Amino acid sequence: IDSAKVPIIKAVHTETKTAVDVCFNASDGVEALSIVKGQLDQYPALKPLVLVLKYFLAQRELNEVYRGGIGSFALTNMVVAFLQHRRPQVTTSSSLGILLVEFMEMYGMRYNYFTVGIFTQGSGRLFDKSKHPHFRNAPRGRVKSGELFRLCIQDPNNPQNDVGSGSYAIGKIRSAFLLAFKSLVATDSYPASGSILAAIVSDSAKTTSLRRNIARLYPGTGAKLVSRKRMR
Repeated sequence: IDSAKVPIIKAVHTETKTAVDVCFNASDGVEALSIVKGQLDQYPALKPLVLVLKYFLAQRELNEVYRGGIGSFALTNMVVAFLQHRRPQVTTSSSLGILLVEFMEMYGMRYNYFTVGIFTQGSGRLFDKSKHPHFRNAPRGRVKSGELFRLCIQDPNNPQNDVGSGSYAIGKIRSAFLLAFKSLVATDSYPASGSILAAIVSDSAKTTSLRRNIARLYPGTGAKLVSRKRMR
């Protein structure tokens, strides 16, 4: 991918049809992995929320950074920031439905993308976006007006790096979150199957086929077929 910040090769596993991204010359990946593992232990709700949101974004083609979408690390930081600043803070995953609705509300309605940045290290904080080196060190007049609306996430490994700077389609992403929030709180939008999640994501034939291939080729790996009626 020529437009990516670091060299990336995209591939598809022949047997399972699983998409794979391989990046080079990026030593911060191992450090990021260590941070995410710690966050998964600290916030039990993090993993299921990120998985649902990744699927939600993928179905709208908003999950690829080189296309302006949100990558996995940036999305993880967004969810962590949401959990850190929710009052009361959530320590269990027993209210995932409520958390998903509130996440959509926060980033679809309430979060100020123009002025606020995200930093998740320690207990986390929201900061004045203009203070981030990406904007503070830019020559006067070099920051475009459209860039001011972009997502700003300070990299826990490198304070100089803005993890969200590549997500130039944040306007579309915000609109998708807002529409999802409205769909989730509108009780008349629930499908006949009774699945609340089915109001914002669909269990496509492609996804079902992918799961079947993984379960067939690698039995016991935890790959499960989830019907719409069970997506609650």
